[in-house]
Amino acid sequence: MIGLIAMTSASPDRADAPADIDGIPEVLLDAYQQAATQVTEHAPDCEGMTWAVLAGIGKVESNHAAGTEVDEDGTITPRIIGPTLDGSGAGGNTTTHTDTDDGQWDGDDDLDAAVGPMQFIPATWVSTGTTTRDNADPDPHNAYDATLTAAIYLCGTEPTDLSSPHDLEDALWRYNQSTVYAEDVIGWIDTYTQMSEPAEALTRSGSQDDIITAAEDWLDTPYLYGGACNDPATDRCDCSSLARYAYRHATGIELPRTTYDQVLLPDTDARFVRIPPNRPQDLRPGDLLFFGTHAPQGIGHVGLYIDDDRMIEAPRTGLNVRITTWRSRINYYGAVGLR
Repeated sequence: MIGLIAMTSASPDRADAPADIDGIPEVLLDAYQQAATQVTEHAPDCEGMTWAVLAGIGKVESNHAAGTEVDEDGTITPRIIGPTLDGSGAGGNTTTHTDTDDGQWDGDDDLDAAVGPMQFIPATWVSTGTTTRDNADPDPHNAYDATLTAAIYLCGTEPTDLSSPHDLEDALWRYNQSTVYAEDVIGWIDTYTQMSEPAEALTRSGSQDDIITAAEDWLDTPYLYGGACNDPATDRCDCSSLARYAYRHATGIELPRTTYDQVLLPDTDARFVRIPPNRPQDLRPGDLLFFGTHAPQGIGHVGLYIDDDRMIEAPRTGLNVRITTWRSRINYYGAVGLR
């Protein structure tokens, strides 16, 4: 668990940085971006650092300092203090960490707790904490100080290229020795990376209302995992087979069977285009809406876009095919549609 700098002026190279991201406070997003730009000044043998890498960690560690106020200078109030590391298993920790900071950062002079938006253990902060704020000591409760140190810590002391899946996995393992943690962070890195990619100039064929009309054949029928979804009189659907039926009957296109393959359609079929999660204005009726943390294995659900608020889906066991909202789902990954 780790930290960064406190500058509010724009960094010189922000070509890959979105102006805003839902759910990330403006100052914290600025901190991620600045840290990614400036880390090579502290770790010259480190390549491939992006704001999305840091945002992935910030999402998993503190949900981007959710529930706090983040001032323009990066100060976070109230302080974010994790579970006491007493070895009881709270927060996934089974090792006792006795006090190393006299309670300076976590308010406990008996045991340590991870602190700040990037959740540093105080002992790690003492050895790694960095700031670029004038006349200031590194502070894990400052967004800028907490994101540079995280970047430095991820880079390590050996030549590292975080664009390499192997090096990224090693860096995340250093940060938190948990395979589940690394997979979760990588999923969010993938999601945020999509938001950094230049928006493709989309030339769409317009509305595919017939796709929705076909899917409506199944409204109110029970969900069935692995359902054949061919004849509404006898069969049942799961989410991906509902999408297949709708496309087959409305367009003659045979979609792949699984969500894992459907989300990759733009990579395998030139008729399809990817619509990143921050481009809802490019969605058209019939587009495939995907939900999960990363492609392909982290995609667990697909629905069919109707309009800005609604989709049709085969939700899960115990529920019927329905029209429901998609906007409020926090794990919306992005969409795929016909050009």
